[in-house]
Amino acid sequence: MEKVLHIMVEHQLPNLCDYLDSRLVQTDALRKVKKGCIRKTKSTGISVAPFWISPAHQSTILQPAPIEQEIKLEFVDIPIIHGYTSEIGTLFFDALAKTDDMEIFEKKVIKKTIDYKWSLTREFTVRKLFIPFLLYLGFYLIYMNWIFYMREVDETWMYINYGAMVPLALLSYYFVQNEVTQLQHEGLEYLKSIWNYLDLIPPFLLMVFIPLAAIGVFDNRGAPALEATLQATMSLILWLKFLYFLRIFQSTGYLIKIIVEVVYDMRHFLLILLLTFIAFGDAMRSISTSNDDEVNEDGKPHQFIGNYIDAIIYIYRMVLGDFDVNNFGTVAVPYVWILFLLCTVFNMIIMLNLLVAIISESFAKINSVSSQASYQEKAGMIAENSYLISQKRKLKFCEPNQYLLIATDVEAEMKEKGDELDYKLEQINTRIINHADVVKNNLNTILKEIKEEQQNDLKKVVDQVKEENQKMIEAIKEIASKLPGGSPAAQEE
Repeated sequence: MEKVLHIMVEHQLPNLCDYLDSRLVQTDALRKVKKGCIRKTKSTGISVAPFWISPAHQSTILQPAPIEQEIKLEFVDIPIIHGYTSEIGTLFFDALAKTDDMEIFEKKVIKKTIDYKWSLTREFTVRKLFIPFLLYLGFYLIYMNWIFYMREVDETWMYINYGAMVPLALLSYYFVQNEVTQLQHEGLEYLKSIWNYLDLIPPFLLMVFIPLAAIGVFDNRGAPALEATLQATMSLILWLKFLYFLRIFQSTGYLIKIIVEVVYDMRHFLLILLLTFIAFGDAMRSISTSNDDEVNEDGKPHQFIGNYIDAIIYIYRMVLGDFDVNNFGTVAVPYVWILFLLCTVFNMIIMLNLLVAIISESFAKINSVSSQASYQEKAGMIAENSYLISQKRKLKFCEPNQYLLIATDVEAEMKEKGDELDYKLEQINTRIINHADVVKNNLNTILKEIKEEQQNDLKKVVDQVKEENQKMIEAIKEIASKLPGGSPAAQEE
């Protein structure tokens, strides 16, 4: 079944959640463990163990403590998906990252599987991506905002400039190499993620910028447009890339998810908005080009709009409130006013309020499932960054024939479910079940004692009967020996 689990996630089968719940199982050994203290680790309450669990495996998830809470130990009877070495697990997490079914992230099996794998993914993401990125960003800011502009002061600064290029070039190569490795790992799926473009563009542009700066293309204000364009693009994308690393943290991960979802949900609206800009812009431009080439008394030309691009920009600025009603030319001015009023009412009032409604709806949709959205972001990063983890660590992380072992604080789990009445009912139900188990064990003990007592009494009676029979046999032998003509042989007969 685990071989088609990713297909079940992709197709959002209605029975998938029930199936996942059914995969939480307890062996006889786990049922006996009802009290304990959960050990605090990177993945608290989660470990791996074989079905025939030993005390050593149990100690990886529980620890001795003077005060113990009510706990529940369970296995996740779905092998492979919690490890890093199987293609099935990779496909499963790819499907989780792309699914629209947020209900699946409420299931304990999914949450605990993600939490278990997240610790190793986060470790390598921070070590191999986040820390190098902070160094990269720091070197970049110092170089571009200080060293690069001081290089022409004297020869010393020029040598410092050349020296600063070395770590930037090395870090750029490091990030490009990471992206090439990820491309080989993911194939064409790599091109479908916007984050990958944010990862690739800055180091690639910097590897173009550094050679140009080294050969003096930008010296003495040479190629200022190219210099400014490259610097602006790199700075913008490097800071946007910071959003990617905010996905690592629990408090900001779902916020990044909201931003991505809002932009995605706006795509159709933005197309319609662009069409309205083109419509009003084209109408305004038609009137503008009908004016003569002269200027008015303020020195502004009667043709207030130039080409098509200027027309779209003119309407965009009008929608934002940046317009000049004193420069509508001299031709069909009343009609220009009509177009102006229609444009401001339609685009400023109707369309922009509709945009606010769309953004609010997207925000409410994700915010209502913020916990699930955070887990989905983690699943996405696990799927994306598994290539960073060495094969040796992957094998050590989860050995073959091991199942996910979960330790749950029963009281905390019931509180997490939310409703106070439901919590109390669950608590009562749990106490009834526990009391029933205690009564059952006591009855079994009493019945066993009664059975043993009856067996002992029966044995005593049998022994007494045997003893009485032996006495009777001896008495008969004695009487037979005293009879006339009796002989030992006859007595024996």
